[in-house]
Amino acid sequence: MSTTLRMIGSMVCALMVACSSGNGGNGGGKPDLVDLSTPELIADVVVETAEPDEVVEVVAPPEPILSARLVETSEDLIGGENAYGMVGRAYILENERVRFLIQDKGVSAHLSMKGGNIIDADIARPGEEGNDQFREMFTVVGLRASSVDSVEVFKDGADGKQAILKVEGTDSETGLVGVLDSITLPLNASMTTYYILDADASYLRIRTDVTNNGDKDLKGLMVGDFLTFGGGQTLFTPEGGFGGVETDVSALISVGGGTSYGYTIASGTIGVPLVDANGTMSFLDLAFSVKAGGGENHFERYFIVGKGDVASVLNVVHELRGVETMHLGGFAWYDNDKPIEGVKVTLFAEGEGVPGGGRALTQAVTDSEGVVDFYYPGGVYDVVFSSPGRPTHVSESFALDKIYEILGVVMDGEGKVQLDIFEVDKDGSNLGAIPGKVSFYCEDAEPVWKELGEYERHGLCRVLHSATGAEVMAVKPGVYKAVVSRGIEYERVEVSGFEVKEGETVVLSAGLLRSVDTTGWMSGDFHQHTIGSIDAGPTFVEKVVENLTEGVEIAATTDHDNITSYGPAIVELGVGDLITSVVGDEVSVNTIGHFNILGPEHDLDVAYDPHHHYDYIGAKLFSGKTVPEVFADIRAIPGVKVIQINHGRSSSGYLRWARFDPVSGEALSEEEPMAWDFDSMEVKDSMGSPAQFEEAADAGIQEMALADPGEIPLMRDWFGLLAHGHPVCGMGNSDAHKRNDGVGYSRNFLDVGTDDPADVSTDEVLEAILAQRNVVSNGPFIRVTANGAHKMGHLDPVKSTDGSVVLHVTVSAPSWMTVNTLEIYASGRPLPLSFDGETIMQEEPDQNFSGTVALLNPEEGQTLRLDADVVLSPEGDSWYVFLVRGSGSLAPVGEGYPFAYTNPIYVESSP
Repeated sequence: MSTTLRMIGSMVCALMVACSSGNGGNGGGKPDLVDLSTPELIADVVVETAEPDEVVEVVAPPEPILSARLVETSEDLIGGENAYGMVGRAYILENERVRFLIQDKGVSAHLSMKGGNIIDADIARPGEEGNDQFREMFTVVGLRASSVDSVEVFKDGADGKQAILKVEGTDSETGLVGVLDSITLPLNASMTTYYILDADASYLRIRTDVTNNGDKDLKGLMVGDFLTFGGGQTLFTPEGGFGGVETDVSALISVGGGTSYGYTIASGTIGVPLVDANGTMSFLDLAFSVKAGGGENHFERYFIVGKGDVASVLNVVHELRGVETMHLGGFAWYDNDKPIEGVKVTLFAEGEGVPGGGRALTQAVTDSEGVVDFYYPGGVYDVVFSSPGRPTHVSESFALDKIYEILGVVMDGEGKVQLDIFEVDKDGSNLGAIPGKVSFYCEDAEPVWKELGEYERHGLCRVLHSATGAEVMAVKPGVYKAVVSRGIEYERVEVSGFEVKEGETVVLSAGLLRSVDTTGWMSGDFHQHTIGSIDAGPTFVEKVVENLTEGVEIAATTDHDNITSYGPAIVELGVGDLITSVVGDEVSVNTIGHFNILGPEHDLDVAYDPHHHYDYIGAKLFSGKTVPEVFADIRAIPGVKVIQINHGRSSSGYLRWARFDPVSGEALSEEEPMAWDFDSMEVKDSMGSPAQFEEAADAGIQEMALADPGEIPLMRDWFGLLAHGHPVCGMGNSDAHKRNDGVGYSRNFLDVGTDDPADVSTDEVLEAILAQRNVVSNGPFIRVTANGAHKMGHLDPVKSTDGSVVLHVTVSAPSWMTVNTLEIYASGRPLPLSFDGETIMQEEPDQNFSGTVALLNPEEGQTLRLDADVVLSPEGDSWYVFLVRGSGSLAPVGEGYPFAYTNPIYVESSP
């Protein structure tokens, strides 16, 4: 059993490998613990002891680092997967503890249109690669940004005290949200921002001076910053913990990926209308006014960098705000003397330190010596020690009332699982290791600590993704039901009563049969996000691994307003025979629409370089432009072949904003002309019911187009486009942002004539989309043939000379999935059908017509659900879409319920 150890004051230094330094603010704060029995004091030099006849060597310490300068070489850049500073286009502020990059004037890598803003930040990592996780931050006064007319070094740091950058400009529109910019009035104000770095600080002090150049007083201005910590960060506030529900806070803190950040002010609160690490406004709690005729006023705030946890930032927040704190040290061991790295140590109010309990007050992560440090106000607390492979340990409540205390735990042994996932043939023969996913349900085990909230989907308590199927991974001791899977082409294996034991490694072996034949077709997900997005956290490697475990063979990078690639991650993992990458970008025109672009030229094997696509990334691609203008600029990007409408009826959906009427085929919005130059659109699971596609439903659909446009099924929109001469490809896609967020659900099966990801080019993939050779699937797989050949898309019609056409349809799905019915739509209208077990016939309309055909219930091992001829009677040139639906959930293998549909099969009728 875990054991808690509590020690007070100087007793602890002998037990700890390292004793803490201060709060981490200016290097002052609380002093280091010093052994007072040692007479020497550490000064500016180190004196080595020597015998009288030896030479005494005096070693001077290295020159301290403090600098503000233009970034002139790549060595000046910070680095990391979220780093976007560029040589010659940014300034660096650094000391021995932290590093910051501020964009030059007019430089816009993300949303800031003007430059002069923080773009990268990290702790100092001498001899190591950088780890910037921050997105960006820029100053806002009266909901207006600065034009940024100049960025200059105000103090270069040579005095050893301060390095300062000065940014000057005048108030201007943000260029981000047209609706917001249209309601803000010019202030006629100058804005000068100073970024101030002290010699030993772990934060920037940011001061903005506002000068009123007009003849009217400026009263009650909202001032602060636009902050985007980034999707790789989890937001924490002292008032709301990780829940982030408070809108008036003393500080905003974000954690994740080995670097953490904080934003605070010396006193008062910060108004946060939207608490979100992906992007929020911070409004300082002060009545900010500036008198006319040259009047001046200023405001200050602090931007802090920590080592990846809450405590390293909150300790500094307390110091800057003058909060009296006690020093609490913590450690985690096993076998009584071995440190454990990576344990989350979380403070809760007394009685709340249980899984699912109250809000966290602060949290640190143990370092390589198993040690953490907190500076926190005195009180009575619980401390929780949590680690993915060990039982969570909750201390007894204790009073923090001494100047220095330590609370430690000797934790139980780690549980480990050795994965052995392999493919088998129909005879059960082992065909070799494959990627796989293991979903654990707790039968008699403790769930992973709740900050890993993605595991809570479907009642799961742990999920493992393995690129090789042969890895050792940490799992808490206990008894589980384990479900081993690899997406929708495979059978799954369930193992009940699987016991993980403390301090042991248990083998989980599962052979997976690929039971669904998709020969000639490759599965692709063309809308997913990584840390390259403002609102997503997974790294490129993590996302490639998830695609592999879900059986996705073509993965597109479609990060918000960013052009990124999975290529380097695929090379790093050595999985180019299993998956390929398509480069893309989700152009996110605020409040209007999100548009995927696929195919920008990029060297897939080379790490991303912001310089390469600088002209095409960030808000500058869409700022101040109509959508037709945006599309024209997109078409000018080298390599782009496909523009896709994403989630067209959501709050950021273009079809909704344009008031598209699928019955008339017209856009009813008076804002601007609709852009028709797109090639594909997401339909996904927005299919409606057959009744919504009948002629009797047209009037109601037209009313919704104006009054309630979000309620129109996207399949109805798609059919409306097809009916009015737009050969748009219907698409699945996941839009997955988080870990275990449903990559590949739904997905696309493209007819590319090969099953080898290493054998298909980006051009071939995009040509298949443009030709509508695509089956959308959330489980089942549909094949439609004419005379034995696959037929789908506007470039490959079926010929009909006698007023009828015979097609053949097969539907397959793994045996664990339920597929119930088939529907066929003729030029957008549901057909009445009959089925005698061998042939599906088009019937005359009937008032009792259901528009569906029942599929076979699977027997044990049954994957073929339908195998039938379809006899149709087209009235002139027509197009047909086949749709199957199932029931029940795909969980834990996937998301949603089973369905699949084809793209249109065109029939040309001739006499």
